[in-house]
Amino acid sequence: MGNSGNMVRTAHGYSAETLPFVETISPQLRKNIISDDEVQALAPHANAIPTPCLHPFDDGLNLKIDELWDASLSESTRLTYKSAFKCFRTFLVMNGQPCSEVNLPYVKEDLLVYFVTYCQKTLNLKHQTIKLYLAGVRHYYIRFLGYDPMANAIRLPVILRGIKKSQNNVVQERLPITSSILNKLCALLSKGIFSPVLDLMFQCAFKLHFRFS
Repeated sequence: MGNSGNMVRTAHGYSAETLPFVETISPQLRKNIISDDEVQALAPHANAIPTPCLHPFDDGLNLKIDELWDASLSESTRLTYKSAFKCFRTFLVMNGQPCSEVNLPYVKEDLLVYFVTYCQKTLNLKHQTIKLYLAGVRHYYIRFLGYDPMANAIRLPVILRGIKKSQNNVVQERLPITSSILNKLCALLSKGIFSPVLDLMFQCAFKLHFRFS
């Protein structure tokens, strides 16, 4: 405060240039900051590879997770998905990409387009079956690889729609009997072959089956 006479007062207080100098840090710390020694000591080495923090879980939890995955599907769906994945693995092997359940290759949309075309052309699978096979492939990839191979697919739905339309245009197979044969059968039954109840029941069954088959 002895230097207060040298301080210049302004309208907003004292001028910063005329305030007395006060040492707030030690000379050694000031030297370390200026020479960057302190910063280098705290910073990690540029070439150091961070060690991942691994958290080993109890094997019982892994077994329980597998049980929950299986419980998410019905028995019939699980068997269908298993057959679908086996078919997909066979398709991959045919194209030089062997794999297993826990070692799946990265799949692009093009490969899935080829797969559904293979199912329709070579395996003669119906549209609904092909969709089930795709669902099975998707299930295995989500379970073991953690990603959906059909996410953001834009061409695959178009190909599936083409398969559906091409199969809907197939001419139906010829009916096992004609209407004239059906009329003759009903005429015989109306004359009495079995009991009146059975004769009437057979006529109704034949006519309904013929109409909706």
